Amino acid sequence: MMINAQKLQRYIDTSAWTQETFAKQAGIGRTTLHTILKTGELKKEKYLPVFAELLGVTTTDLLPGNETNTITQRGTNNTNTASIKGDVSSLQQRIEQLERENALKDELLNAYKKLLDRGNATD
Repeated sequence: MMINAQKLQRYIDTSAWTQETFAKQAGIGRTTLHTILKTGELKKEKYLPVFAELLGVTTTDLLPGNETNTITQRGTNNTNTASIKGDVSSLQQRIEQLERENALKDELLNAYKKLLDRGNATD
């Protein structure tokens, strides 16, 4: 099946994806993606909905002859997606920091309890 390779390329370019990460998330190799972008030939139709979902577009948006002005609209959507991914990354880092602080607090409490136990044992 044929897809509009130029539109696919533009959608990827205006998204938060690099070609490498897009290919990985789509479940194809980077070389395969390069071939699709060069020839417009999608040998396995099952990837069309995967591409569309990753890019936040419809499958029809990726087909030849469907020239619409959705790039700008989708680019805004993908900018929001990139922002959300950044927020999630920040939250994950904060969670990891809090977990480290919590583990340190537990270590300090245990050390304090041991000191108290030693003090009570010598009395």
